[in-house]
Parts: sequence; C-alpha cells; structure tokens
Amino acid sequence: MNNRIKGLRQDNDLNQNQLANYLIISRSSYRDIENNVVSLNIETLEKLVFFYHTSFEYLLGLTNIQQPLDEKIYKRIQKKYNINIRSMKIIRNTKKTSCLATRPSNYQSPKDD
Repeated sequence: MNNRIKGLRQDNDLNQNQLANYLIISRSSYRDIENNVVSLNIETLEKLVFFYHTSFEYLLGLTNIQQPLDEKIYKRIQKKYNINIRSMKIIRNTKKTSCLATRPSNYQSPKDD
C-alpha cells in the first residue's frame, strides 16, 4: 500500500512536503507513512483517496485497476473533514500536472462556501 501512496505522489510530480501540508501533518510523519514506519489511520486514508480521487481498493493495493472515487463518498469525505477545494487547487498549481485522477465528464464541482 505504501508503495502505491508514494507512486501516486511521484506520478503527480508532488513532493512529501506538499502532501504533508494537505494532510496537516509533519513532513517526517508523511515520510514515515511512505516508509511503512507507521500505520495509516482512517482519516489520512480518507483524505488521500479524496486527494487523488481514487478508490480505497486501489490505494490499499487490493487492485491494480485505478477507479475514480464514487462521487457520494467523495462528497461525504469533503464534508466530514471540511476540505477546502481551493487549498487543493493551490497544491495542484504548484506543479505542472494535476494531482487528481480524471473525474467523470458528468462531475460537478462542489460549491465552496
């Protein structure tokens, strides 16, 4: 699983500090997650599937098929952790490539309050 997390980060041309800032943890804590020093808690897991817009199964390494996160779950996680889409855009815009998996063509961005 942790190789999957590291791979997603690298594939999206992001550094550990960017993900640590998004997760609101220290860079060393994020590094420990990638290096299997600590276990991934449910909050961090949910925030990562939200960030990459991918399924839990893919992130956990239970499948090699990357599927988009179900929109109902996506919205539930956003509401649960009060994730600000604008802050994610700042992280995405620091690199040339998007950090989110492609969303379905019928996806409508949640309204920021």
